[in-house]
Amino acid sequence: MVEVKKTDYLSLVNQNGSGFNVSEIVSSIVAAEIEPKRLLQTTKLERTESAISGLSQLKSQSAITQENFATIINDSFFDGFSSDNSAIDLTITDETKAVPGKHEISNVQIAKNMVFQINGFESKTEKYSASLNLQFGSWSDPANIETGFIPSSSPAAQVEFTDKTIEQIADIFSDIEGISAQIVDVVGDGSSYTLIIKSDEPGIQNGFKIGSAGSLDAGDEKWITEPIGAGSDASDTNKITQLASNASFTWNGVEIERASNIVSDLIAGVNVKLNSTTTQNVYLEIERSSDKIRATAENIIFSMNEFLGELNRLTYIDVEGDKNGPLALDPSVAKIKSEFKKITIEPITGFGSEVFYLSQLGIKTSSSGEFYLDNKIFARALSETPDKFLGLKDQFLGATNPGTKILKSEFTEIEAGTYEVSQIDGVWKAGNIILEKEEYDGGAKFSSVAYPGFLIFTTEVNPAPFQMFIGQSFAERVNKLMSNILDLNSGISKSEDRYAQQTSDIEQRLEKLKIREDLISSRYTQQFGALEQTMTQFNSTKTLLENFIEAWKKN
Repeated sequence: MVEVKKTDYLSLVNQNGSGFNVSEIVSSIVAAEIEPKRLLQTTKLERTESAISGLSQLKSQSAITQENFATIINDSFFDGFSSDNSAIDLTITDETKAVPGKHEISNVQIAKNMVFQINGFESKTEKYSASLNLQFGSWSDPANIETGFIPSSSPAAQVEFTDKTIEQIADIFSDIEGISAQIVDVVGDGSSYTLIIKSDEPGIQNGFKIGSAGSLDAGDEKWITEPIGAGSDASDTNKITQLASNASFTWNGVEIERASNIVSDLIAGVNVKLNSTTTQNVYLEIERSSDKIRATAENIIFSMNEFLGELNRLTYIDVEGDKNGPLALDPSVAKIKSEFKKITIEPITGFGSEVFYLSQLGIKTSSSGEFYLDNKIFARALSETPDKFLGLKDQFLGATNPGTKILKSEFTEIEAGTYEVSQIDGVWKAGNIILEKEEYDGGAKFSSVAYPGFLIFTTEVNPAPFQMFIGQSFAERVNKLMSNILDLNSGISKSEDRYAQQTSDIEQRLEKLKIREDLISSRYTQQFGALEQTMTQFNSTKTLLENFIEAWKKN
């Protein structure tokens, strides 16, 4: 049996006074008034501090989840292959447009930049002067560079320099948009330099011609592309070492010509890059990767379970005891829990005329609330509707009208869904969004005052009614929720401020209780001290009388 220690209110020392243990009595009286209040405030403080810690943990998990889904957004569901990467390779730029398939390319001549070389500079310090103009255009007859140049519609650039070194002249040419220049030490001993002027982009339209804007002094013909010295092998003259030209190749049996070595309009959503000239057949293939899609689905499930597990731990309600989670009753966290659940069960829209759900892709919820991958449903969806998996990670912009192009800034927030684009009573609308139309490049361009950065381009000036699709991926929706949680003006941040204020208020109350405790203790100590003094005097008088009576009896 455990023996309970009781407070000893009687004093073995204080025999001449009241006989009471005054310090114990004072402490007990003070504790009876202060301790219940202190316990209440201390309990509140512990809960508040626990809530602050819980919010910090929630924000930390939200940042981790946001980072995970940002990575998922960049996942790839397709693989691109080239039988000769040194000659031709490819990059998938938009998986929402990519289609599995095989292609053959051969007889490749890559597009080239124009290169103009001026030789014969013996020093970097010698200075030159000239008044020139530079005109962009194309060389229609490479064999006749004097008359075979077709200028573009853009005005010529004026190039003037007086007493400038070749390095300063190179900087002047480089400042002209569309070309760049550099100095090359030909031999390497500082005795012979070449000025190379090169167009920044390949393609026949990116050629250029340098002419005189005034009279040239003797020997200054080196600066212009017109003299017969162009094309000469003489080391002390100017020459065009490479004319700008387009790329040409055979694509699936069809002769093709392009101005750039990066071709983006042959395979939807794919850039084909021509690296070198080749006569060999090169085979390109685009294929959908089921392993990559599965990996993305599993990563989504892992990240959702990780976030949900932390959320459930922080909001746990112990119905049988007092072990609630630190955020069990926080309304802002309850709202987040509700919003997260809503994201996981509401349909994914804007990826076509039909909506679909995570469960249709095999991502389901168990009886315990955790997410898991149903392999049978996943395999069937991958076989029958593989494009739907793009809704896990990709933004989608599309339309039923052929030739329609939709652009949307990353900062423009339009609700995902399907919109009917049509003209009603002379007003163009996309759903309820009012559009402004103007003729553009033979067709039409539509914009919206309500949504800056949102544009629709059509090949027809007055297109027939069509559907427009704006799809927001599941990953982006989760990412947005995490951003809202971490925002400085979010409900979580406001809860942090509220708890911080509560902590400060409680600490002030505890400080006041300590001051009151000291005051009460001092007052009762004084009161009992006075009582002890009186009792001591009384006991002294009593003893004196008793002694007097005893002495009287003896007499």
